[in-house]
Amino acid sequence: MEKLEMEFTRSAAPKKAGAAKKKPAAKKTVAKKKTTARKSTAKKTVAKKKPAARKTTAKKAVAKKKTTARKSTAKKTVAKKKTTARKSTAKKTVAKKKTTARKSTAKKTVAKKKTTARKSTAKKTAAKKKTTARKSTAKKTVAKKKTTALGLSVVYIVLSYLGATSYAIAAGAENGARILNLYITAVFGDWGMIILALTIGLACLTTSVGLMTACGEYFAEVLPVMGYRGYVVLCTIVSALIANMGLTELLAVTIPALLVVYPIAIALIMLCLFRERFAQPGVVFAFTLLPVLAISIVDGLSAAGLSFVQPLVDVYSHLPLQSSGLGWMVPGVAGFVIGMLKSGSPVRQESLA
Repeated sequence: MEKLEMEFTRSAAPKKAGAAKKKPAAKKTVAKKKTTARKSTAKKTVAKKKPAARKTTAKKAVAKKKTTARKSTAKKTVAKKKTTARKSTAKKTVAKKKTTARKSTAKKTVAKKKTTARKSTAKKTAAKKKTTARKSTAKKTVAKKKTTALGLSVVYIVLSYLGATSYAIAAGAENGARILNLYITAVFGDWGMIILALTIGLACLTTSVGLMTACGEYFAEVLPVMGYRGYVVLCTIVSALIANMGLTELLAVTIPALLVVYPIAIALIMLCLFRERFAQPGVVFAFTLLPVLAISIVDGLSAAGLSFVQPLVDVYSHLPLQSSGLGWMVPGVAGFVIGMLKSGSPVRQESLA
C-alpha cells in the first residue's frame, strides 16, 4: 500500500498545477483502490484463515472421533468384560449348583440305600422272628396235642373198659351215660356221682363255649342279620332245648347223620394230609369221596329206618368190613387208586409243564 502511495505521489507532483481540478476524482480513485486492496487483503486473509480453520476443525473432529472411538472401545471393552464376568459367574454358579445337586443326589441315594437296607433287614428280621414264632408255636401246639391225645386216649380206654366190664352192674342200660352213672354209683357212691358230674360239666363247658363261638362267628359272617352276639344267644338256647330231649332220643336222631358225616370226614382228613403229593388233587378227591359218600348216605338212610334203601344195603352188605360199619373203606381205597392213576405222578406233571 505504501509503495502505491509513493508512486502515485511522484507521478502526480509535476501535474499539480494543471490538475488542480482533478484532485477530488483522484482521491476517490485512491480510496476506491484502497478499499479494493483492503477487500482483497481481507479476502486473502479470510481465504488464508479458512484452510487453517478447516484444518483446526478437521483436527478437532478427528480428535473428537478418536476420543469417541476410545470411549466406545472402552465401553465395549467394559461391557465385554462384564459379559465375560457374568458368563464366568453363571458358569461357576451352574457348576456349583451341579456339584451341589450331585452331592445332594448322592446323599439321597446313600440315605435311600441305607433306608432300603434297613427295611430289608427289618423285613428279614421280622420274617425270621415270625418263622421262629411259628416253629415255636407249632412245637408247643404239637406238644399240647400230644398231651391232649394221650389224656383223651386214657379217658376213652377207661370208658371202654367200664363198658366191657359193667354188664352185671348196668344190665339193660339204654346208653353209655346210664352205664357210667350206674357204675360210678356202685363203686364210689353218691360222692362219686358228684365228682363225675363236676368232671363232665367242666369238660363239656369248654366244648360248648368253642362250638357257640364258632357258630356265632360263622353265621355273623355269612348272614349278618342278628350279629355275633345274637347268633351266640340263639345257638345257646336251641342247644339247651335239644339237650333236654334226653340222650336216647338224641342218639336216635343223630346216629343216621353221624353215619353219613363220619366216613366223609375221615376220608377228607386222610386226603388233606397228602394233598401236596397229588399231581391233580381235585381228581383224587373226587374219585375217593364219591364212593364213600354214596355208601355213607345209604347207611344213614338205613339207620333212619327208611325201607326203600334196603335193596342197596343187601347189595353192598357183602363188602369187606361192612359188618364192622366200615364198608365204605374198600370202595374209598379203590377210588383213591383210580384217582392217582388218572392224575399221574407229580414228577411227570412238573416235567410236562
